[in-house]
Amino acid sequence: MFMGINGPRYATTAGLVALAKSSEGRNRGPTDQFYKDIDPGGVHVCAITMHHAPSEQRMMWLCKMNDRVEPIEIWIDCDTTLAKRESYTIEEFDKRYPMVVPASLLNKEASP
Repeated sequence: MFMGINGPRYATTAGLVALAKSSEGRNRGPTDQFYKDIDPGGVHVCAITMHHAPSEQRMMWLCKMNDRVEPIEIWIDCDTTLAKRESYTIEEFDKRYPMVVPASLLNKEASP
């Protein structure tokens, strides 16, 4: 079941922008500056998801922005159906968007 706090969910920038656009005219959503500063190739993490109103979710996202190491936090109220379509569990995200981790980022001491 999607409603309630379900653990982290993940989205691409395209997915997060779709959710953010859905939030326009609702209680919470990002500023215009958010759209300018979001990393187009970023992966974003939804730390909290809760049922907010009939067919609406309130989501707290940690967002990868251009020229920043630390993510920013935004809250979005969006359509439940869209939230299910544009955000994924880590398992779903990995299947949909397989990624290769560069060897330089791996902890060489932890490798067998």
